[in-house]
Amino acid sequence: MPLRIDFAQAERGSRNSGERVLQAMIHAYVDDSGDDRKQEYAVCGAVWGDVFTMKVCEAQWGHETSSLQKPFRSTDCECQQGQFKTWEKADCDNLMSRLVGVLLDNRIALLGSTVDIQLFKKVFPDAKKDDPIRLATRHLLVSMSKIARHMNEHVHVWFESGPEDADILRAYNEVRSFQFPNPSERRRLSSLTFGDKTLLPLQAADFAARESFKAAQNFRKRPTRKPLSRLWGHAMMQCFDEECLRKLKAGGDPLSIGAINGMGTDCHPAMVEATPFSVKRIPI
Repeated sequence: MPLRIDFAQAERGSRNSGERVLQAMIHAYVDDSGDDRKQEYAVCGAVWGDVFTMKVCEAQWGHETSSLQKPFRSTDCECQQGQFKTWEKADCDNLMSRLVGVLLDNRIALLGSTVDIQLFKKVFPDAKKDDPIRLATRHLLVSMSKIARHMNEHVHVWFESGPEDADILRAYNEVRSFQFPNPSERRRLSSLTFGDKTLLPLQAADFAARESFKAAQNFRKRPTRKPLSRLWGHAMMQCFDEECLRKLKAGGDPLSIGAINGMGTDCHPAMVEATPFSVKRIPI
């Protein structure tokens, strides 16, 4: 079993220890195509819940992954690579199903922001290479501010550390200080912590990012994947279409928090109420 950071201990050491705040565990990445012309999506995915729920989830996730020699990675498990290279497909599927069960049983919510890179380049031909992932990150933080307003909470955000740490800190400060037109959405982000996948809830964030990526990739091509189908009532995911990107462009700079917030409710994640007869989208 790999050495790992204990979430409960890390949370006690944070500046918000003892306060009632939501915990949002976030992972951002660009799909790993070696050719920039073939990269499809930039993704920012998160799982979130209150402190107690996250601690319970951590304990159960740790139990299910206790036999692994390295931190769990969703793509490796699904594709039978890395530490899962010698596993049978049925064993990989079974582990994934149990981990989805951990999230489902604890009512952990999923949030995802996905940017189609080639579509982004079409609308913003002069943008920088890293702008799609930076947009996804800012969009998710804006969405998290709206969720916190909806729940009358504040949010401690935890990001998996990587090469974009400096921009993530910049994005956090931009969103936290932004004067949202709705005053109740202001300063909902309370603190920021970086970690790695030895912090078990960040492994769940990796799963959320993977499901956001696959949901965008499979949209109108394949049925909804089994993990996401099971978590449907707890997931809010947004993939930018051309209309949302055009609205963003009309607002100015694609990384402007004002432009991102001003795209309108159709361009932000929403809760979904589904029955056998209808699907209703409820803006947050």
